[in-house]
Amino acid sequence: MTIQKSKSRRSGSVPLSEALAKELKMYKSYVDNHFKEVPEAVFVNTQGERLTKNGVQLFIKRLKKDLGIHSTFSPHAMRNVFIKRLLMNKANLREIQLLARHSKIEVTSILVIFNMS
Repeated sequence: MTIQKSKSRRSGSVPLSEALAKELKMYKSYVDNHFKEVPEAVFVNTQGERLTKNGVQLFIKRLKKDLGIHSTFSPHAMRNVFIKRLLMNKANLREIQLLARHSKIEVTSILVIFNMS
């Protein structure tokens, strides 16, 4: 999957699992059936407009409330869980670096040390 713009304003690609590809196809079908015009962005609000940072934060806040989660729960926390799961499943440091889209292996190394403790 190609990412056109990221937090660091770089483009790049990340591997896409079969399960996620299936979910995205189902989501595309939903979007095609609910909007007159297909939005340019992948993730949109009910008006078909690109989700803003605030929109994502509000979605996570509602999801956290609906699920009864009282501890830390954020997109960044989910990212850290993903990295930790990679470590638990014996992914190598370079694989983790690529999936996390870190430009420097040192950043990944710090996360590995942090997550192992």
